[in-house]
Amino acid sequence: MNKYPLKKYPIVGACGLNCGLCPRYHTEGTSRCPGCCGPDFWQKHPSCGFITCCVKQRNLETCAQCADWMGCERVARSLAAAKTEGSFISYRPLPDNFAFIQEKGIEEFVRLELEKLKFLRHLIDNY
Repeated sequence: MNKYPLKKYPIVGACGLNCGLCPRYHTEGTSRCPGCCGPDFWQKHPSCGFITCCVKQRNLETCAQCADWMGCERVARSLAAAKTEGSFISYRPLPDNFAFIQEKGIEEFVRLELEKLKFLRHLIDNY
């Protein structure tokens, strides 16, 4: 049993990452990541700072939904890192993800992410 509730949309990271597009989300075996706050997430990632603030304390899906995100140092560091040449490629869409979620909402963001996930699953299974 989880100590904290699961998120409704584990393919969207609290930090704004597209978890469904990560290779570890599609890995078979013990190194598979269930997505943000998905089943067994707490055993694999017990101390994520984004989860602590966003999910555990504020009961949000993502920091983009938080009224205080613009003043958050953790979010600012991630968004700044996303702009650097050496950034881990998964972080590069963070500014656009935040803007999209704020403008059109989490449900529309998830709908588009599920389309991407379906296409990616097709590619993985067939190529």
